[in-house]
Amino acid sequence: MKTGIGRKPRLEPPKRPRLRPLSPTERTLTWLVWAGAHVPDVVISAVIVLPIVCLLPGLIAWLVLGAMVASSVPLATKWMRWPAVGWFLGGTRMPADVDAVVRPLLEMAACVSDGRRIELGLAAPGLQTTAVGPNIVLLDRALVDGYCAGKVDSQYLARTLAHRIAQLRLGYTRFDLVITFWCLPVVLVGAIGTALGRISLIAGAWRARFLMAGVVLVSSYLDGTLPLGIAGAGIIAATYVIPWLRRVWTRHLDRLADTALRLAVDKVAGAESAILGSRLRPIV
Repeated sequence: MKTGIGRKPRLEPPKRPRLRPLSPTERTLTWLVWAGAHVPDVVISAVIVLPIVCLLPGLIAWLVLGAMVASSVPLATKWMRWPAVGWFLGGTRMPADVDAVVRPLLEMAACVSDGRRIELGLAAPGLQTTAVGPNIVLLDRALVDGYCAGKVDSQYLARTLAHRIAQLRLGYTRFDLVITFWCLPVVLVGAIGTALGRISLIAGAWRARFLMAGVVLVSSYLDGTLPLGIAGAGIIAATYVIPWLRRVWTRHLDRLADTALRLAVDKVAGAESAILGSRLRPIV
């Protein structure tokens, strides 16, 4: 009798975890909210920078614009990703010994996405955990220190990681650093405004700027320059609308991530229950 070695059944590779795809309505709404939260900053930055560039001699102005465009290209690659995170956000790579302690928690977050492609870092002091596209999660330093000291529950930190990873996958984050680069003028103006806001007189005037909008409209109407007054009032109104749009985007993305994470956890739990149930099935 001819005998042979039986071949082992071919095991299928594990499927890559996938979040629930957004419906067309959710995708359209998410894109609109994303645009509302990011496009105004890009436009305002252009309004700040372009007049300055136009004052330069022709060749120098074109060289400056070319340098700006050329500088934004490497930010979309992995080679300049961490230096840019350090320059723009103050984040750093997680030390190897700490990474070895925290990274196993990504296996608990695997119901959302493949954790092997996620890079972990530490957020700037005083900043909370945040996600930076396309695959970086900057963890709150206090949270990491608490986990290493045994004061933070592993389930809590794993769920935090899974939530941020879901935001990476759902939030159009591929060019986060490029957008941040083009919004640096707004960031600079905001930093100056924050510093000046410590002066009580300026802070009070800023909080009452809605009154200034009314004064501008009335004055321009009386002077016959209503279009200029409307433009000025629109700029003041934008100081209210743009921060509101950012908050709307943050809440919308949090809601999407929460829903996606809940459904993913339920799906994994259901699959595990089915497997356990089949194993416990009596043999007839």
